[in-house]
Amino acid sequence: MVHGGLLPENILVKLSEGEVKLTDFGLSSLNKDIATESPYISPELYRGQEPNPASDIWALGVIAYELIELQSPFEPETDYKRLDRQRQLIKLVEPAPVKTSVT
Repeated sequence: MVHGGLLPENILVKLSEGEVKLTDFGLSSLNKDIATESPYISPELYRGQEPNPASDIWALGVIAYELIELQSPFEPETDYKRLDRQRQLIKLVEPAPVKTSVT
């Protein structure tokens, strides 16, 4: 069984009983726009592919990292940084020269 939208708030832990339960199966597919903004989304989900066991392992790894290090494994990205990164990528693609004369 694949969750496909694993988030920290979807993991319920009952320490006294030693139980771990997952919630919200399938709800991430209802709103893919929100899911793609999550730091827990795996590369294949970000590319629009179907969730698979590796997607859940990715999310679990990010959650485990946050629990151990008390910070995200990824640098927080602001809108400005994201736009600047996109501008840098655009600069890498040089347009073809424009012809100025007609023959």
